[in-house]
Amino acid sequence: MLNFLDKDLNPRRGTFSLLSLKGMFPTNQMFYDSFFVKLLCEHSSFVSIAEAVTFALRVRFGHIFHREFCDVTPNERFYLGGANSVRSYQADHCPPLGCFVDCDGNANTVPRGGKTMVNINVEARIATLKNIDLVLFQDMGVLSGDNFADFTVNNLVAGTGFGVRYFTPVGPLRFDIAWKWKKHAKNEPRSNWFLTFGQAF
Repeated sequence: MLNFLDKDLNPRRGTFSLLSLKGMFPTNQMFYDSFFVKLLCEHSSFVSIAEAVTFALRVRFGHIFHREFCDVTPNERFYLGGANSVRSYQADHCPPLGCFVDCDGNANTVPRGGKTMVNINVEARIATLKNIDLVLFQDMGVLSGDNFADFTVNNLVAGTGFGVRYFTPVGPLRFDIAWKWKKHAKNEPRSNWFLTFGQAF
C-alpha cells in the first residue's frame, strides 16, 4: 500500500495505491491442483482546483488465477454494486446475476459475481457551504466468468448520479443517488440510493 494523500478522511490531493495478493494452496497431495491466486489492484488520484473543486478517480482490477469460475467459492469471487463501487445498483447486484428457486417455486435473483473485475469511478467534489460538499459522479464496471471476451460494451454496467457530503467530527455523512444507463431486467429499479458514512473511495 502506498498512501500519498493529504488527508485520509477527505483527500483533496495525492494518490493512493494498493496491491493485494491472496493465495490458497492445498497441503494434501490428493488436491494438488486445487490452488488459486487472487489479485486485486487499486489506484486513486485526487486533484484540487482552486480549493473549491476536487476531481477524484479510482481504477480497480481483480482476477483469480488457475481456477475455473464454477470452482471459485462465492465468498472469493469479485462483485460490483453498492455504495463503494457502482452506486446505481444494490450491493453485489451488478450483472451477471444468478437465479435461485425457493421451496415455494418462486424465482429469486441472486448475485453471481465474477472471476475477473474492472471498476472505474470518477467524481467531482464541489465545496459549497461550510461542512457540506456536492458530488457529481460516474461509476462503471464489468465482471466476467472464465473468458476475457466477456469484457464487451454490452456487459458494461454504469451509473450516473450526485450526492451530498456533510462533514461531522467522525467523518463525512454521505448521501448518494444514481441512475442506471440501462436496465437488464424489466422489474429492476432505474435508480438506487445510499445513506452511509465515509467517502466512496
